[in-house]
Parts: sequence; structure tokens; C-alpha cells
Amino acid sequence: MLKKGLANRRRSTSTVLAARLKSLVGPCLRVPLGVARRSVSIRPMGAGLLYGGYPLNILFTLLVITLATAACERASAGRPLYWAVALLMFVVGGALVEFWWPAVLLGLCVGGYVRRPNALAGVGIVVSLVALTPINGNAWALAALPLLLAAGWLQPKLPRWRWMFYAYYPLHLLALLLIRIPMAKAGYLFLI
Repeated sequence: MLKKGLANRRRSTSTVLAARLKSLVGPCLRVPLGVARRSVSIRPMGAGLLYGGYPLNILFTLLVITLATAACERASAGRPLYWAVALLMFVVGGALVEFWWPAVLLGLCVGGYVRRPNALAGVGIVVSLVALTPINGNAWALAALPLLLAAGWLQPKLPRWRWMFYAYYPLHLLALLLIRIPMAKAGYLFLI
């Protein structure tokens, strides 16, 4: 009798959770509950807020990586207090940004591998790419691995334009918007 009561309680709890999930996420995603449940259930922390202001976008991820890298460089230069700052940036910043800690770890490890290629940075890259798999819902992040390995051996002589990114980034967002308009009119569903 007790087991049956616990089973009913679990079932009713899961029903309540499913209803809450549908009320929080369903209207934002405009997809069936089963798809919403699969895409949110693997996400850490605050998944119901995914399509609001949390997590912070990729530019904030890059900011966290930059600040953590700067703290690591200062700590390496003989200021050990900055290791705590780097750890704080990783833990707190990783909790707030898009793709969470695996993205921050990937940025730190790629930066370390570019400066001084070593096995620890290489293992960190592979671990972070594998950790991105459940977040992305696929293993396509691992497709970057051969490119990252080849980048260590190749030294292409490409011109560097300091301000090009400032023009490229808004222009590519505009291009994506212009592509999205006719696709939306044709009936394609966009989740955000």
C-alpha cells in the first residue's frame, strides 16, 4: 500500500512539474511539450528562464573568458591572489553565460594551447567539447577538434585588420535577420 501511494505521489509530482514546465517554457518555445521537455531537461540552473535574460549571450561568455585569462596571466606573473579571482570568474561567470562552464573552459584551454601547446590544454579542449554535447543536444562541437589541432601546426600568413570585427559582427546579424524574414513568411518556426 505504501509503495502504491509513493508511486501515485511521484506520478502526480511529475504531472505538476510537466504543467509548470509547459506554463514556463511552452509559450516561449511554441513547440510541443515533449520537445520542450527534452530540450530543457538537460540544461543546468534556471532552465525555465532560457529565453528571457538568462543565460547571458556569447559576448558575455567572451568577456568572462577574457577576464579569467587576464587573472590567470597576472597569477602566473607572481601575484597568487589572482588565481582566486580566475576561479571566481570561472565559477560565477560560467553559471551566468551561454553554454555555461564548458564554453568558458574551452576558451581558456584554447587560449592556453595557442600560447604554449601542451597536453593539459589539449585534454581540457577535448573535455570541454565533450561537455558541450548534452548542452547542444548533438556532438557537432567535436567537429572543431581537427581544426583546433591543425591550427597548432599551421601558421597561415593572413593580414590582421584590427577593426574588422566591429563591422563584420553587426553585418552578419543583419544578414541573418534578412534571411529569417522570408523563411518566417514561408512557415519556418524560430524558437526565439
